[in-house]
Amino acid sequence: MFKSRPAWLIIGATALAFVCLGSSCGSPANPIGGGDTTGTDNTGTDNTGTDNTTGALSIAATDAPSPDITSFVVNITSIDLTKANGAQASVLPQTTAIDFADAHNLADLLCSAQVPVGNYVAMTLNLDFSTAVVELSDGRSTSAGTVALTDQDGNPLTGALAVSVDFSHAHPLVIAPGLPAHLLIDFNLDASLDITAGASSDTVVVNPAFEADTQLTHPLVTRIWGDLKSTDAAAGTFDLDIHPFHPAVAGTVTIATTASTTWDGDDLNSDAAVNLADLALEPANTGLYVEGAFDKTAGHFVASEVHFGTDFAIGARDLGEGLVTAISGTTYTVLGRALTRSTGAVTFNTPIAATIDATTVIRQKGATTNLAPAHIGVGQRLFLSGTLAGSGANLTLDCTSAASGTARLLETQVDGLLRTTATPGAGPLTMVVQRIGARPIARFNFSGSVVAVNPANFVVDTHSIDLTGMTGDNTAPFTTADPIGVRGLFAPAGTTGVPTANFDANSVIDRTDVSALVYAHWQTPGSASPFTAATAFPLTLNLTHTNIATVLRAATLAQLTGSPTITLPATPLGPFTLREGNTVTVYDGDEAQSWLDDVNTRLAQGKTAVRFTAEGRFASNSLAANAIELQLK
Repeated sequence: MFKSRPAWLIIGATALAFVCLGSSCGSPANPIGGGDTTGTDNTGTDNTGTDNTTGALSIAATDAPSPDITSFVVNITSIDLTKANGAQASVLPQTTAIDFADAHNLADLLCSAQVPVGNYVAMTLNLDFSTAVVELSDGRSTSAGTVALTDQDGNPLTGALAVSVDFSHAHPLVIAPGLPAHLLIDFNLDASLDITAGASSDTVVVNPAFEADTQLTHPLVTRIWGDLKSTDAAAGTFDLDIHPFHPAVAGTVTIATTASTTWDGDDLNSDAAVNLADLALEPANTGLYVEGAFDKTAGHFVASEVHFGTDFAIGARDLGEGLVTAISGTTYTVLGRALTRSTGAVTFNTPIAATIDATTVIRQKGATTNLAPAHIGVGQRLFLSGTLAGSGANLTLDCTSAASGTARLLETQVDGLLRTTATPGAGPLTMVVQRIGARPIARFNFSGSVVAVNPANFVVDTHSIDLTGMTGDNTAPFTTADPIGVRGLFAPAGTTGVPTANFDANSVIDRTDVSALVYAHWQTPGSASPFTAATAFPLTLNLTHTNIATVLRAATLAQLTGSPTITLPATPLGPFTLREGNTVTVYDGDEAQSWLDDVNTRLAQGKTAVRFTAEGRFASNSLAANAIELQLK
């Protein structure tokens, strides 16, 4: 659960579809507005010419985290939607690179488009691995030549890969005029990758497991980058042209504001408050960063945070964004992504040597004056603008006044294990830090930080956040302390009410209340009996001959032991999926028993289980599974 000072959303992911691979999954799509060309869809109107209207669709992407992956950058060249009659529409205006490992617990808005109305039953993501960047937690990467990517047949993965996602038959993607829709794509990294470590290099077998949420059962906080298009004071909304770290516009989206929206920008009307009225006074195309969630009833995003102002009016300046991993004098090493405006080139998982000094415009939410560089600590997430130079691992970014440079401190997430709270149910708290963002703690050098940081005794000022119940979790295999996350800013000494604090928290996440991912992989030739007592739930997972058997909850990975049981919650969300070669069979949440009957039928025919993945609440060596995928061969 989230415990926070401002209102926040409980975040999760609902899996409503899985994938098949290869050319058999679909054909090239017709462009948007091309309409249906054959047959009739389930509205029965396509051949009559009456289905000539469109509806708005926005698409966001996230990932289910993996403890083994710190970066997974791939180009999405197109996203094609398919109706029941085979008619298609393409909804991504340009190739978009995304780092799926960077988006866990949040989603990134990719695009918004007008799509022909109707019910869509499938989606094809066309991926390009020719410039893919993959980095593992051990520091090995494709960029360094120490990680090799292959497909499930062992062939080098260096080009195009089509991934088809069939939506649940009970929940197609419905596009209707006047009612904007939203689609959340979740790349399940842990279920998609098999990693084999070698003496000097690692091999990663990629078998993508994408999930698509058409119903938004659990709204996910979405990050939206873009430029201001217009404001509507009467409606309390503004329109934003989407720029997801890409020079081209990826559509326009309407964002609503409420009394709970927090604003961070310039007080242009000098009324001692920052709000939509100030945003309306900003020049056209001023830069914006928004966090919010899609309201499917209203058909628009509702902003929880809006950031704009002097340091976001980025104009033609180059951009950088990422986590500070080291500080030496005025050089801040920022690991993340960079955009060169003049060429449109985007570089991911790149160390950027940013020059930040007293002339840099440095801001954070709530600050009305310029901050000193000492406010930036190792671990802090930054949004930078200035002038880029160099290439590859030798990028530099001048953020000084000479380059009209800026640095914005953005909310940063830190994950680890709770050590203590000052008093039961109240802060401050101390924790053992395991990850900052998606990066393992070993990637950070705190020696140059102005904040004295000990990751094994990390002090967090939680202000008045209620920490009741966060006193430790002795449920096997999690036997040390509660897995928690905190969101906020790294704190210079003496800037919070706790003099020794390393971090100023806006919210605290109790990870014991977060879904876990159970994963098992059986050695060749697979298991003929992946479960014992397998005719009905609960099931007992048979770990015999597994070479991987783990449970992942937040940033904490533990080994499965004994005889883990798989139960069902009162109302499973689904899907329950069987994958055999390129054939995928999907069952809804209320069809778990049908899924199990199908499993037993195929096992009786001589099939063997290769991989098991399930998501749900984990306690006492038992998983209440909301979703399961079993791969057979």
